[in-house]
Amino acid sequence: MWPQPRRIAERAGQRRQQLRFGIAMTTGDPRQRLLVYFSGRVQGVGFRYTTRRVASEFPVSGYVRNLVDGRVEVVAEGSRQTVKSFVDRINEVMKMNIDHCDIHRSEASGEFDNFEIRH
Repeated sequence: MWPQPRRIAERAGQRRQQLRFGIAMTTGDPRQRLLVYFSGRVQGVGFRYTTRRVASEFPVSGYVRNLVDGRVEVVAEGSRQTVKSFVDRINEVMKMNIDHCDIHRSEASGEFDNFEIRH
């Protein structure tokens, strides 16, 4: 049976992203998930859109969303160094709005294909 065109396109897109960032997903760096809660003046200031833009600079997958308690939740998966650099970059870009950053680490689940804004 022939592979479905959508799966071929997805694989090609993933490979293009790997090449764009100069990495291969088979490097020895284990994948990690970071669950990050940002608090401060983080809603209504473009935080989610800025986070998505920053994510486009890194080979990470996951999502960003507003929480009803006023915080922003970011879930990011990638290599340990990559997700750390990603969160550091968010902190750098949005430092005027962030009062606190609470980070929880776990093993990556691999459930995400890209990085998106969730509502």
